[in-house]
Amino acid sequence: MATRSRSRRSANTRSSPRTTRPSTTSSAARRWWPPPAPAATSSRQLLLGLHDDRLAFGHRLRAQAGRDQGRKQAGTVRRFLRRADRARRRALLHRLRGQGVQQPYRTFAPGRGYDVSQLPPDLQEQYGTGTYTSPFKEDLYFGKIDWLVGENHYFELTAKYRDESETIQVEGQRLPPAATLNTNEETRVDLRYQWTSGDWLNDAHITYEDAFWSPQPANFVPGYFLSDGNWWDTIVRSGGGDNYWDKGQEGWSFHDDLTFSGWAGHTLKMGVKYKSVDLDTLEQNKYNPQFYYDIHESLGVPTHVEFGAPVAGLGDGTVSSGNSQFGLYIQDDWEVNEHLTLNLGVRWDVESTPSYEDYVTPADVVTALRASNTNLPNSGVDINDYISTGGNRDPDRNNWAPRFGFSYDLDADQRHVIFGGAGRSYDRNLFDYLQNEVSKGSWASYVYNFNTPMHPCAVGTDATCRNWDPRYLDPDFLRASSVAGGSREVYVNHNNLVVPYSDQFGLGMRNAFEVLGHDWHTEVMYSYVRSHEGIAFLLGNRRADGSFFPSTPAGATDPPPWGQGFAPFSNLILTQNALETRTNSVYVKLEKPYTQASGWAATFAYTWTDSEQNSPIDGWPGAFNAQDIEDYGWFPGKVPENRVVASGIWDGPWGLTFSGKGVWADATPRYYQNCNVSAWAYCHFDSYTPDDDFKQVDVAMEKVFDTGTDIALRLRFDVLNLFDWTNYSGYEDWRGGANEPQNPLWGTPNAIALPTRTFKLSIGIDW
Repeated sequence: MATRSRSRRSANTRSSPRTTRPSTTSSAARRWWPPPAPAATSSRQLLLGLHDDRLAFGHRLRAQAGRDQGRKQAGTVRRFLRRADRARRRALLHRLRGQGVQQPYRTFAPGRGYDVSQLPPDLQEQYGTGTYTSPFKEDLYFGKIDWLVGENHYFELTAKYRDESETIQVEGQRLPPAATLNTNEETRVDLRYQWTSGDWLNDAHITYEDAFWSPQPANFVPGYFLSDGNWWDTIVRSGGGDNYWDKGQEGWSFHDDLTFSGWAGHTLKMGVKYKSVDLDTLEQNKYNPQFYYDIHESLGVPTHVEFGAPVAGLGDGTVSSGNSQFGLYIQDDWEVNEHLTLNLGVRWDVESTPSYEDYVTPADVVTALRASNTNLPNSGVDINDYISTGGNRDPDRNNWAPRFGFSYDLDADQRHVIFGGAGRSYDRNLFDYLQNEVSKGSWASYVYNFNTPMHPCAVGTDATCRNWDPRYLDPDFLRASSVAGGSREVYVNHNNLVVPYSDQFGLGMRNAFEVLGHDWHTEVMYSYVRSHEGIAFLLGNRRADGSFFPSTPAGATDPPPWGQGFAPFSNLILTQNALETRTNSVYVKLEKPYTQASGWAATFAYTWTDSEQNSPIDGWPGAFNAQDIEDYGWFPGKVPENRVVASGIWDGPWGLTFSGKGVWADATPRYYQNCNVSAWAYCHFDSYTPDDDFKQVDVAMEKVFDTGTDIALRLRFDVLNLFDWTNYSGYEDWRGGANEPQNPLWGTPNAIALPTRTFKLSIGIDW
């Protein structure tokens, strides 16, 4: 097992891909920028990169009321700072939080329609009562010091440290021994300098970050999958978890935003950002070998194993890359008249990833590619697109993102405003995807199929086929056999990967009106987002004639050619731009804002969404069951079609504040492989939407005790899921085999989503 060096930590922030939305608030006519939507990438994938502070139009900028109000912005900032800090120096603020909790029960449910009573005795014992609590612990420290020097210079230094540990991946078919222990450690420092003079405002930041994310198995023993016939049809899993990771980043950045408000009717803003970050990853997939046993054949002799091993002379699954980013933007908020405001802007970004650009495809991989079935004329793959010489890859520099927005205030009083806009938003190619070419080339994944009576294979002909030997249960012996026998997987990146992006359009209207002496706000908006060029991993293996699926029976859609035509290796995985999404949505909101005079607020929001994506990918973007991404067709997006959120807050007696939120939403679609067809060769991916809606009501009560000093004591009591409604996170997706009756449990829930009814008491001290 590799160990992490603490002198130069391999680190990562688990930031999800995101962009920063410009402000949509204006005091004269509420302007609108199309909210940047994530491009065609999975929003929950690991980001070893640079999203958390990327440049965005409109950051901290507000359009001013009236033609000449923009000139007063810098003076307004100075007056605010003087009021905020009369003493010109503020003491360091500490906000500390430490918590250790047992997460609510997670439930187990065997797959394939099995009952716990049908499991072997040792697995029944691990199953226990069918529930499990996952511990979570967090220590969070935050500090800030700021200093106002004269009227024009403001300094601010903030620092944050976060340390988390938790037990994850214990639920559904995964029993406690197969859990993963996950740790996060993060340090961030931000030094800010703000300068104002007349019509100018400059805001500069220098930042430092050091963070890592390190999931590893709770037990370092071989994994145990109990399967129903096919090795991939899991009933339950136990033994050691599979992956050992340590991923992170360390680096610094500088960004500067300059605002000029001295041009009548215009507020100009421009900015630049540079970031240098060292990305490090240790990815040892299948560190614990994962053995698969057919319940119908033997509980002691496996039919299949997946394991990882270092590749001699190439490393141990570690990758480092000294990335750099550079970005520019400029924008103009133009108040044409008291009714019309236009927002015009453009930004440009580029990122260099040396581990991708300077990579040289190993000679043995090049030789295998040229001799493979993938190099046949009808394979649909040009292997030269995936052979890197170290000089034929460049960063994608064509990342120009124009944006246009407008708002029209009908009566010039902000009561009725029409707004709209269109624009392009670029995402980033995640380092966690790009690094697979290197990490999996030095720590390879291997697959053996064992020649058993019920699962025969051709030893000596099939590169993945082996006769069973009990010594394979020893991980060291198993890894040594891979050196002698080859059969590892190979990942290759396309030489011309581009950055994913989204084009978006929106149109809406805001209104304000008075009812019974209270102002109410409404908003209606339509938006359309089309995302392109998301990264996907496709299977590059081909059959002897260059085809992907068998030629008989006609029209076969299964099985893929795993392990075929790529000797001496097993599977060839192609990394390419392929994913697309398209989303139409309508948003309606009714809001009564909070005021001290009324002492209450309420919001009701409804969203209708029609979303599609061009694959059944859910999470990590592996698309291995089709030759080309287009062969999948379009699938419904994994978002509810209808969603309603209602919330409210009320100042009650005795200084108590009551609040609540209710959510109702349609179930989200699920993807599954449908083999309940006339022949196994016609298995294909399909989707269905469960009948179970999501619904949850949370309430809270808070009391702030004024001590008469700078110290305030907060006491808060929450009830999550007040009515203890049952929501589900997992379903039985096996519909049935070929020529079999449909599984009666297909589409029924088998895992409960959190939280169940939960009581939470919080105590806080502010000073």
